[in-house]
Amino acid sequence: MKRAIATVSVVMGLGIVSAPAQAQAQAQDETATGSRLDPSRRSNPNSSTVQSSQTVYRMIRCDVSKRPEKAEAFLGALDPAQAEYEEGVLFKTRECSFGWLVDPNASEIRFSASQSVIRGMVAEILLERSKDDDALQPLEFQLHYPRSWHGLTSRDKAVDEMATCVADIDPQGIRKLLATDFESAEERAALRAVVPELGKCLQAGYKLDGNPLGLRTALAEALYYRAFHPELAAAADQTDTSK
Repeated sequence: MKRAIATVSVVMGLGIVSAPAQAQAQAQDETATGSRLDPSRRSNPNSSTVQSSQTVYRMIRCDVSKRPEKAEAFLGALDPAQAEYEEGVLFKTRECSFGWLVDPNASEIRFSASQSVIRGMVAEILLERSKDDDALQPLEFQLHYPRSWHGLTSRDKAVDEMATCVADIDPQGIRKLLATDFESAEERAALRAVVPELGKCLQAGYKLDGNPLGLRTALAEALYYRAFHPELAAAADQTDTSK
C-alpha cells in the first residue's frame, strides 16, 4: 500500500472567549495565517489538504504513536524555544498509511491547525494511551489557577485558567467528553454536561463563543497537565501563597 507523507502547518487560531473590545481588536490583529510548509512543496499537484477535526486528530495520533516520548517532551517543555524545537521533532516528516483518506496516488497530505488545537490533540492522545487520569478525583475550587504552561498555548489566559479549574473540579466530566468523537452529537452532549463547571470557572467579563473544538482541546490539555505534571500546580500554589 502506498504511504503518503503527512505535513503539518501551524496557524494562529482565534480565542474561544469574548473579551473587552480592545482585547478583541488585538486578537484579530494577531490572527494572520502562517505556515511552516516549505514553499517549494505548496504547489505539489500530487497532494491532498484535509481540515476535518477527526481526520486531523487521526493524523496527529500517527506522529504521537510513533514517538510518544517526543510528544511528552513537546508538552513538557516550558520554554517557548524548547517547545518549538520539540514540536518540530515530533512532527518531522514521516510516513503513515492514509489510504483511507486520499487517492492512493497522493504523495503528500497537508493539514493545518492552531497551536492550541495541536497541543490539545496531542494531550488527548497521550491521555488515551496512558489512562493516568482515570482515578483523578475532584479537588476544591480555588479562586485562581495560574500555571507556567499557560503562556505556551496561544489561548487567552482566561481560557486556560478556566480549563485548569474544570480539570480540578470535574476531571471525569472532561474524560467523558474525550471519549466522544469529534463533531458528534455525543460530543455536544458531553460539552453541555460541563457547562455549569465552565460557568463557575470562567472569569467575570468573559463569554464563551461555543467553539466545541476550542473547548475540547483546552480541557484536554488542562487534564493532561493535572494527570502528568501535578508538580506544576503545586509550584503555582506555592507562588500564589507567597505573594
